[in-house]
Parts: sequence; structure tokens; C-alpha cells
Amino acid sequence: MKTKFILHGGYPFGEIQINDNFFGEILKDSPNQSKILLVYFANKSDNVERYKTEDMEQLKSSDIVYFRGGHSDLILDKIKKYSNLDKLFKGKTIAGDSAGANVLVKTFYSKSLGVTSGLGILPIKLICHYHDDLRNKLDTIDQDLETIFLKEYQYKVIWI
Repeated sequence: MKTKFILHGGYPFGEIQINDNFFGEILKDSPNQSKILLVYFANKSDNVERYKTEDMEQLKSSDIVYFRGGHSDLILDKIKKYSNLDKLFKGKTIAGDSAGANVLVKTFYSKSLGVTSGLGILPIKLICHYHDDLRNKLDTIDQDLETIFLKEYQYKVIWI
């Protein structure tokens, strides 16, 4: 069974109706009455160890996992403590916006961190919040990998 990844360029909430397509895509191939796990690791928390145990159980029973954006370094610090995520993600829909998308890829560029390594679950390079000034930021890194450029409110679906 394939895994569906949906990467979003940023700002999935608010009054812009174009994001309806993003959230619709999350649900599109999911079974009726799917269980959705919302992951807010990109925000500060003092309860990481407790959340780790709770979230592992929730991840196993979820059909969809949504990583909300925020700060890529915060989500990376927390999520890298989990092992075998690629196996836990198998057959699910995994969606991430901005920082939530960054952690899923091999290499990403963010305004606050510069060029940084993600978990490498998806063998691609990613620039969220893309605009033309960022076009060459990843040219010299991992040259064998495809670079995906996502403007705000854009998303891309990847099946693996």
C-alpha cells in the first residue's frame, strides 16, 4: 500500500479559499471515518516525553497525520526522537505545511535556519514560502535530488 504525502508551502489557514483544495486533498483518498492525528510539535512545549508516548499510540491507529507549520527547528528537535517513522507512516496520508513539510524531506531551506537537513523520508529538496529570490538556495546541495518550490497556499502530492 502506498503512502500519500501532501506538502504545503505555508499559510494553510485563514480566509483564503484556495486552501480548501489542500484540506480536501488530505481527505480525498482516505477511508470513511478516518482517524486524524494532529501534530503540533512546531510549537514550544514542556511535555515532549509525555507527548511522545501518547503520540506513538495515536500514530499507529491514525489514517491521516497532519504536521502543522511553525518553526522547523522545534519540530525537528522533537520528531527526530521517534524511530522508524517511515514504517509507521506506511499506507497513511501524511500532510505537512511549511515547517511540517520541511521535516519530511532530505534537505530544505527556511528563512530562519537557512539550508537544513530534514528526516529524509522523502528524497527531495524543498523550499516553502517560495519566491523567485530563493530559486538558487539549494542548487549546490544534494544535486541529484529534485527541488520542489512551493509558494504560499500551494501544495504538492507525492505517492511513495
